[in-house]
Amino acid sequence: TPIQNNLTELWALMDLVAPGLLGDQKAFKQMFEARIIAAASRDASAKTRSLGAAASAEMRKSIA
Repeated sequence: TPIQNNLTELWALMDLVAPGLLGDQKAFKQMFEARIIAAASRDASAKTRSLGAAASAEMRKSIA
């Protein structure tokens, strides 16, 4: 499959079809990927999970 549950691959595909939509790769990692991955951790705090959910929602909004 084109995306193997890897947010960097999602960024690469989106950047191919809509360059800059999600920022450059460094910005994407800071704004979205790091927060979403941290929130998925088994040991994530409620605040970290909330930040991850907000980052995920913002990313979906940006793509829609």
